[in-house]
Amino acid sequence: MDYIVTATAGHVDHGKTTLIKRLTGTDTDTAPEEKKRGLTINLGFAYFDLPSKKRIAFVDVPGHEKFLKNMISGLTGIDMALLVVDAGE
Repeated sequence: MDYIVTATAGHVDHGKTTLIKRLTGTDTDTAPEEKKRGLTINLGFAYFDLPSKKRIAFVDVPGHEKFLKNMISGLTGIDMALLVVDAGE
């Protein structure tokens, strides 16, 4: 199976994790601290299979500047980025 590795990009609270959950059914925020605070701290991973037998592998990265190191570590080896912007902002 061919993979297309896609990282999310966007500011905190713009819906990156929610979008991934809606597309894949996977909640990428798995740590108790992430649930408690309502924000992504660690990298999250989810997959979506296309009819063409290709798989999109999503890397959900934190959007908060305090977790910049975590964000950068998720960007190695990606094929593209999915920019998520809150339309209400």
